[in-house]
This record gives sequence, C-alpha cells and structure tokens, in this order.
Amino acid sequence: MLTEINVLRVLLKSFKFFILLVFALVYGFQSHAAYFEYTPKLKEMQMHIASLRLKKANIGLAEELIKQPDNIAVHYLIHYSKFFHIMVQQDKKLLPEFEKANSELLLLVQKLPDDLPHKRFLKGSAYLQAAFVKGAFNEYLSAAWDFRNAYHEVNANEKKFPNYNGHKKELGALMALIGSFPPQYHWVVNVAGLEGDFQKGLRILEDYLKL
Repeated sequence: MLTEINVLRVLLKSFKFFILLVFALVYGFQSHAAYFEYTPKLKEMQMHIASLRLKKANIGLAEELIKQPDNIAVHYLIHYSKFFHIMVQQDKKLLPEFEKANSELLLLVQKLPDDLPHKRFLKGSAYLQAAFVKGAFNEYLSAAWDFRNAYHEVNANEKKFPNYNGHKKELGALMALIGSFPPQYHWVVNVAGLEGDFQKGLRILEDYLKL
C-alpha cells in the first residue's frame, strides 16, 4: 500500500512537472510584435546623447528597455549611444563590441513590418554609423561597403516613402560624404559602386533642417 502511494506521488509530481513544462514552452514561444515609437522619454534620452551626457542616457535607456523591450526605438538609441562613445573615445579596442551591437541592431530592425518607413531608415542609419566608426579607424574598404549598404537602404526608402522625412538627414549626409571622398580613396568608392554629389547632399540637408 505504501509503495502504491509513493508511486502515485511520483506520478503526480511528474504530471505537475509536465504541465509546468508545457506552460513554460507555450509562454516562451509566444512572439511579441516589434514596433517603433519615439516616446517623450526616449526623446529626452536622445537629447542627453546629443549633448554627450552618455552615462545619464544609458541609465534612462536601461530603464526603458525593461518597460518596453519590443520597442526598436529603445534598442536604436542604445546603439546610438555606443556610436557616440566609440567615436569620442577613439579606442579601437571598442570596435569588436560596437560591430557586435551593430549586427544585433540590424537583426532587431528586421523584425519591423516592411510597410513601416522607419525600418529602412533605421537600417540605413545603423550602416552609416558603422561606416563612420570603421572610417575613423582607417578600415576604408569595410567602411565603403557600409556606406554602400546605407545608401541602398536610405535611397530605396526615399523612393518608397517620398513623404517620410526621417531618412533625409542620412541621405543628404551620404551623398555629401561620398561626393567629397579624397582623390586617393576614389578607388574605394568605385569598388563599392557608390555615387555621390556634394552639392545635392547639402541641399537635402538644408531641406531637412528647414523641416
């Protein structure tokens, strides 16, 4: 009788474990939709980043990441802060960490719906930041390919969403930068298949500033 009770207890424990396992698997595989929203708090964090108050921005962004883990805008600003950090520090030892963060951001952005204009804008911006960082450490060929990817994303977004103003800053900067590459690096531009126009890029930036 005692043995039967023990067996019953084991079975009940196993059943409970099975139910908990199923619940955990079902809950774990629930997909959460990625979205992009610049909340007032995130705009505040962006101002901190632009003013190089990176520590204060990072603390605020860590809090926002807990509250809204599926908001790609939070992840983008965290990456933006890393971009400013490495550009200010000019420490090449930080490059692998930045490249890892850059790849992770691009994967997260890919989760956004294709009909959202922010998607390609964010991809273009991430590539552009990577190009700046690599160029700062004289990795010109790799930087050129990131410029190329950024140009492709932003230019395609301009054609698909002509009324969206978010990408105009990146588009203007890209065209002006590519158009002003020093002669000794024109081979990099040619290899990457880039086309730039300094004056046109400045005009796009001026229009963006007016907006």
